[in-house]
Amino acid sequence: MVAYYILTAEYYEKLYKKHISRLLIIKYKSLSKAKLCKTLDFTDNSFDVLISCGVFTRRQVSLNSFEELIRILKSEGMFLLALRVENNDFYYNQLKKYYIDGILDEVFKTRFNVLSNCNHELVLARLC
Repeated sequence: MVAYYILTAEYYEKLYKKHISRLLIIKYKSLSKAKLCKTLDFTDNSFDVLISCGVFTRRQVSLNSFEELIRILKSEGMFLLALRVENNDFYYNQLKKYYIDGILDEVFKTRFNVLSNCNHELVLARLC
């Protein structure tokens, strides 16, 4: 199933020029598998972009997993994640704390449907 949403042309162009174009030119050097909730085997500031889909849902991983992902993200790096909207915004509330503390900056957020019985949010954040 394909999820999509509609943006105004003006907003899309602004968003594309500033952020999305960076995501589209990603060249993968390797694919790594790691288990969250533990220290990841990557050095600090290793990644330009992190993409997460289907990870932060139904309290599958602890909130400190964000800390570890932030640690390995380069300054000004982008973090794109899909969050399932549930549990009183358990994971999104943690992201909001990072926004308030000046650690992350929310670039974009939109709600979309993948399944008929739940909503998801696509969130693009930038490391400050």
